[in-house]
Amino acid sequence: MAVAKQLMVYPANRLEDLAVLLNHVLTLGQSGGASGVLDSAQVIVENTGMQHWLNTQLAKQNGIAMNIDYPLPGKFVWQLARQLLGDAQVPQQPPYQREALVWRIDDLLASDVILTNSAFSQANCYWQSAPLDQTKTPADLLKRFQLASALADLFEQYILYRPDWLNQWQIEDSSEHWQAQLWAMLCQQDGRHPIDIQRRLIHALSQLTGPKHQQLPKQIFLFALNTMAPATLEVFSALAQHTQVHIFHLNPCAEYWGHIQSEKAIAATHLKHWLAQQDDNVLVDGGNPLLANLGSQGKEFFRLLQQQDSYNIDAFEDAAPVSSSADLSTLQQLQQDILHLEDAREHSYKKVDDSLVFANGSSALRELQGLHDWLLGKFQQDPALKPSDILVMCPQVEDYAAYVGAVFDTQGRQFGSWYDANKTETPQLPCSIADRKPQDSEPLVAAYLQLLQLPDSRFQVSFILDFLRLPAIQRKFGIDPAELEIIAVWLANACVHWGLDERHKASTLGQDESTSTYSWSWGLKRLLLGFAQGDESKKYQNDWLLADVEGSQAVLLGRLMQVLEQLQGHAKNLNTPRSGLAWRGYLTGMIDEFFADDQTLQRNEEQAKEWLTTAIGNMAMWVEQVDYSQTITLEVVRYSLTQKLSVASSSQAFITGKITFCSMVPMRSIPFKVVAMLGLNDGQYPRQSKPLDFDLMAQEERRVGDRSRRGDDRYLFLEALISARSCLYFSYQGVDSKNNSPRQPSLVLSELMDYLTRGYGWNFNPTQADSKLRQLPLHSFSKDNFNPLSTPSFETSWLRLLQAENLDEDHSVVGPSDHLKALTVSGLVRFLENPGRTFANESLGLYLHDYDLELDDDEPFDSSKLVEYKLRQHMLAAVLSHEPEACKAVREEYQLNGQLPENHLATRIIDASQEQAEALLDELQALAYEQAQNHWVSTRVMGVTIEDKLPLIGDPTDENSPLKVILSRPSKAKPKDRLTLWLTSLIAQVAFEQKVTGVSVHLEKNLEVHELDDASGQLQKIIALYLMGLTQALPLDAELGQELLKVDSQDTDKRRSKWQKKWYHHKYSQNFDFSSDPYRRWLWPQTPSFEDWHEQFSDVYQPMVDSIKEVKHAQP
Repeated sequence: MAVAKQLMVYPANRLEDLAVLLNHVLTLGQSGGASGVLDSAQVIVENTGMQHWLNTQLAKQNGIAMNIDYPLPGKFVWQLARQLLGDAQVPQQPPYQREALVWRIDDLLASDVILTNSAFSQANCYWQSAPLDQTKTPADLLKRFQLASALADLFEQYILYRPDWLNQWQIEDSSEHWQAQLWAMLCQQDGRHPIDIQRRLIHALSQLTGPKHQQLPKQIFLFALNTMAPATLEVFSALAQHTQVHIFHLNPCAEYWGHIQSEKAIAATHLKHWLAQQDDNVLVDGGNPLLANLGSQGKEFFRLLQQQDSYNIDAFEDAAPVSSSADLSTLQQLQQDILHLEDAREHSYKKVDDSLVFANGSSALRELQGLHDWLLGKFQQDPALKPSDILVMCPQVEDYAAYVGAVFDTQGRQFGSWYDANKTETPQLPCSIADRKPQDSEPLVAAYLQLLQLPDSRFQVSFILDFLRLPAIQRKFGIDPAELEIIAVWLANACVHWGLDERHKASTLGQDESTSTYSWSWGLKRLLLGFAQGDESKKYQNDWLLADVEGSQAVLLGRLMQVLEQLQGHAKNLNTPRSGLAWRGYLTGMIDEFFADDQTLQRNEEQAKEWLTTAIGNMAMWVEQVDYSQTITLEVVRYSLTQKLSVASSSQAFITGKITFCSMVPMRSIPFKVVAMLGLNDGQYPRQSKPLDFDLMAQEERRVGDRSRRGDDRYLFLEALISARSCLYFSYQGVDSKNNSPRQPSLVLSELMDYLTRGYGWNFNPTQADSKLRQLPLHSFSKDNFNPLSTPSFETSWLRLLQAENLDEDHSVVGPSDHLKALTVSGLVRFLENPGRTFANESLGLYLHDYDLELDDDEPFDSSKLVEYKLRQHMLAAVLSHEPEACKAVREEYQLNGQLPENHLATRIIDASQEQAEALLDELQALAYEQAQNHWVSTRVMGVTIEDKLPLIGDPTDENSPLKVILSRPSKAKPKDRLTLWLTSLIAQVAFEQKVTGVSVHLEKNLEVHELDDASGQLQKIIALYLMGLTQALPLDAELGQELLKVDSQDTDKRRSKWQKKWYHHKYSQNFDFSSDPYRRWLWPQTPSFEDWHEQFSDVYQPMVDSIKEVKHAQP
């Protein structure tokens, strides 16, 4: 087959057609002798996602796809240069690749040549905090490396888009600008930069004869590239003189559209002429406004192609083979308008359907829930639709990844067919998430990067426990997940908060010395010695030993100490600067030391270890490749690895047979039946990238071919418009989920909505019935989600709840169990404290409290109320025992166990607790508490058995012996204490059929009960309320009742106001507030009606309020 000596350009508006054309040209090339059967085809693509799709398409057409290479443009040009120019002129690893440039520039910035050069004063001042002759701090070296990274990024852009600058800068002393001088120094080190190599490659191609001509590929294919640096395009144009170069590119328009201008440009032109007082009737062509506003980036590439010597073979295809435009969907008509450069606004007519969907949610979660429901509806309507036919794009997929896992099936939990009509549960659509960053997607990678922070770590207890929760680490050290709870209890009792030992604490605090209290060495020493000493906690050598570790648990303690020992060693060794090779050995050794070996790793953990090993190996390779002369500090290593592991991997989870979630990445114009775009909010899309202050490209006028983030995003939106085959779904967050303030859609989305409004009669006014803007309710359980007039939700659980609300019977009533447990006084108290909690626990089996042990990373600087209460309890028990050394033992325990602050406050708190305990003892002795005995009672009230031991003074068997309940608690009297005293007195009086009085001793004041009228009737009311509380939620909390009954019964408004205030929950509410209780918030999202309940409060709690009096302690 003869060489055309021209670029063969195949423009088409459908990527499937380009794939068919490519396959046809490949087949012709083999049959026509242009390439041998065993020769591999060179198909140049921009990313691995396109490679995967194209390979699949070729396999579908031929039954197999093989012997095809898919190089990236830069790699292909470099390898071609190595073939034609020789290995000596073109090294295997490009010395001007970004990874190499970073280390080369950093090495130069550290050299005396630059440090003493006044032209570099701006750059030198940026990273140096000390004079030239002083040692640089690790922070300085990190800033220097960060500057080198930024400069490497800039030079990479200059190489692509400003080669003329770099050619000029290469001439020594050609410019006073420090970037020019830096480039000249780089060229002096190694002049084999891409610009020079491309220039020599083009020259070599122009002189190509003889055997070297045979080294060229017989055919070269460029597939679906919508942008290319002008210099790179020149190389392919030169190649076309010697071999076949076929460019298959996606062109949204069959007409010439290089002359059209965006509406913004047209307005600017009119304004310019108006200001110049020229004729405003200027001939400007906007063509199709969507193409003009969105296609600027692609239009410039088409211009560059037209400037080359090329031959076009058009392969444009109408949206659908139909007889009239009336048969087209709105989506197809939009594509047709763009294809033929037509503006529907000039001949507007009504055309509204569901091929374009616009949704407005309040959060990322609601966007995904709305999309999931809509997709389930599409699957229901179209049995031929498959999950692999759907693509979902977000500006940054990391912002949605966590919510995707909550709404869709990312773990493959539903095996086989994901949809089963007989299932009652809502099906979760299977999906995969591409473009995730290793640092964010894999906990093992994040944990490893945290290990590199060890020298700066305070070794907080939460940090160590979080580290131990990683499965790979648990398997490595033989720790079972259930054993973590045991370790947490140990550490809480040992009062471990932060710090390895006293030296580490002093170093962290910047002090000369510190104590070991609250540190790991202090806590683990007490646990270990406590295990050795015996079963009781006690004092030993000025330490309070803990007897928490028992028997074989010592092995678990040893494993914990092993982890701490290894972490401590690396915290010290990581700070040593090393060469690149030394860092590679050390860092890979850390991976093996902390994470399980390959035999026990899960698939994702294997991938994570591979990412880590590759990132470390690449860093060391480039350091060695460029002969980096500096030792590398930990800060630089940490920054370098974090940067590498924060780059999304495009090869992962793209087109896997499931719904694909991905970021909005340029040149991913792969066609899907259904395309969804989420997160289209103003300010978030199109995305903006702020240029660096020393970016010289940003300081001059833009050139043709220059790329911008906003331009890429606009063109990506255009590609989505032309790549969707059946439906296109747009979603944005129209209101703020916190304050309901309105949020605006992206400008590109607004332009599309405006075009549809003016061209096809669409209505996006949410207040009107025919609005095409789908407003998602605030919550997934909203009734509006099941409105048949809108897109219905498929959430069966919320539907069942809605159906239950529509039943005649009271849905909140649950039948009580036939076998009720015997009640105790504490059980009745717990019920009256929070009847809603008892209903949820006992009747619904619902437990909302989080009982996980919370460990504090901060040492106590003041005592907590709970610690003081426990201290008073221990002190009261000590004084009641009348043992001479009992109080001393309690004092020593609390001075040494770490529960009190390590300062003078501890002594004051202990002294005050002892004084309070002695005061309580005086009160109890005055009440003859020694005579009190626990008497067993068992009585039955309304079918409910009440059993408990009651502390009484008196003889219940003697009718003439007065009975007196005596209780105590070393705290101020609370509503709970009133309930306990009242209920104990009621039960005693009913059980023993005698008059009973009672007293509850507390700090400062006692509670006394003198007379109980109709004790049996009162107890029956309480039991009846308890039985009702097992069948429905009752907002009759004792605390609320006592608050209300303090207010005059005639002042209903004041009682109502107090009711509203107690129930109102706001952002400043504390966790212990009445309104913050999770059961109250779940059972009553809205405040219960005061009118429905206030009379019952009086009926239940007024007898208690009337019978209990507060009595101050007698003054000594």
